[in-house]
Amino acid sequence: MLLLIVNQLYQLKDYAEALQEMESVVAMHPDKLVHLSQLARLYLQMGNISSAAHVLQRTEKRLAFMRSQAQDIAPADEQRHNLDR
Repeated sequence: MLLLIVNQLYQLKDYAEALQEMESVVAMHPDKLVHLSQLARLYLQMGNISSAAHVLQRTEKRLAFMRSQAQDIAPADEQRHNLDR
């Protein structure tokens, strides 16, 4: 529901209010990359480059963590598949 509000506020160019709502969304779902990138976009829209950069760094770290987790899972899945043959 909050994302709908954020999108409507963004379309109305009420960036300050959209930013406040998006910060609430990110607080509830801090690991969702799509939310983090939308928050960074709003910071950029408001001219807050340093906050946007901070959020993008956070997004990059989260993405790197997710990739490492996926790489750890892939070999285990391959081993199970080989055992099933």
